[in-house]
Amino acid sequence: MATVSKKDLAIFSKHLSVMLKSGINVVDALDTLQNQAKVSKFKKILKVCSDDLRSGVSLSVSFAKFPKVFDQFYQNVIRVGEESATLANSLSFLETKLEKELSLKRKVDEALFYPKVVIGLAFVVAFSVSIYILPKLGDMFRSFDVSLPLATRVLIAIADFMKVNGLYLFVAIVLFLVLIRLLIIIKPVRLLWTRFVMGLPIIGSFMVNKETSSFCRNLGIMLSSGIPITRALTISSSTTENALFSHYIADLNAGLQQGSTLGSVLQSGKLRKIPLMVTKMITVGEKSGSLTQMLLYLADNFEESTDDQAKNLSSLIEPILLVTIAIVVLFIALAVVLPIYQLSDVLR
Repeated sequence: MATVSKKDLAIFSKHLSVMLKSGINVVDALDTLQNQAKVSKFKKILKVCSDDLRSGVSLSVSFAKFPKVFDQFYQNVIRVGEESATLANSLSFLETKLEKELSLKRKVDEALFYPKVVIGLAFVVAFSVSIYILPKLGDMFRSFDVSLPLATRVLIAIADFMKVNGLYLFVAIVLFLVLIRLLIIIKPVRLLWTRFVMGLPIIGSFMVNKETSSFCRNLGIMLSSGIPITRALTISSSTTENALFSHYIADLNAGLQQGSTLGSVLQSGKLRKIPLMVTKMITVGEKSGSLTQMLLYLADNFEESTDDQAKNLSSLIEPILLVTIAIVVLFIALAVVLPIYQLSDVLR
């Protein structure tokens, strides 16, 4: 059964918002969207929600039955929309959030497509050459009655190792990656891993901007929807996939519950990855009573920075890949050609 994607959810949110603003009641709107749904799983979910509404259950409670489709963030924004009679606006907020997330993901995927293809092909070619070609070259070079250059001796050593241990090395690499994946599930390890990745030169800055934009937008949307800030922070912490920012948001919430302000917690210096601009503008927003507007402005600002970085990501990675591949090719070429030249000199 096909899963309900973010794109499906964004389209649903948009259509439901438009229909409610047009004066169609929510039950009729859900029935219409159920009939139009192309994903069978989503069609069944909307049927359950429609039946629930007819029996007196609220939309947010019905959505809570399907947490893998409607997460806590979505449920709470819908709940506030129902309570304040602004459900159409809440759905519009959610549609905007989902579309921005999808747009960013698409840009990142496009930027990384070429590097992924190059790395994948390079790995396949390198492994194939190491297993099938280098061992034969090693046997040929050993038959030469000449002193082999260092590059050739290194190549032969690699060929001999791959001939005996190539398959084991491949299995070990796969098992290592699987082990890393399993360890990351453990919360303390995931936090350490996220800290490490976000400390890397290019990727780290990109992730900081992306998570900052997401945090500011989510919190801004929830505050503009009428969700209390401590509740909004609790939801944001539990729904944020980035372990480090989830930890930061939990610290902000703990500080608020102890009587501090967001600005004072940010100024403490404990949340090191959060940009200084965020600290200053949130502090100003709290003092001036314009925190929601400041958060949404910061979200747009850091989203633009993330977009720019996504566009430049490919151009930053490609030269590194090309130089690395060129060095490997040059090394192999020298290792193969130099002993042939030496042999031709001996024969002369």
